[in-house]
Amino acid sequence: MLISDKMVAAINKQIGNEFGAFLQYVAIAAYFGNDSLPELGKHFNQQAMEERQHAMKFVNYVLDAGGLPRFRPSRLPSRGSRARRRR
Repeated sequence: MLISDKMVAAINKQIGNEFGAFLQYVAIAAYFGNDSLPELGKHFNQQAMEERQHAMKFVNYVLDAGGLPRFRPSRLPSRGSRARRRR
């Protein structure tokens, strides 16, 4: 392996952060899409794709260095107190 186990662990943590941000942006985009604000939804979808690209660059780096990507999203979207309930 070209990088240390400690470095792989740190990068894996960052991969989780990036995928967590990706999921958060997807949730925000869906929220605004449901509010009939398509331009705002589109903006957050673009942000989501940017975060996914960041994560995949780290994943590919770890793989190229001979490491094994192991991660979990650092945060998952929540409904929050202002979320609407569907009827």
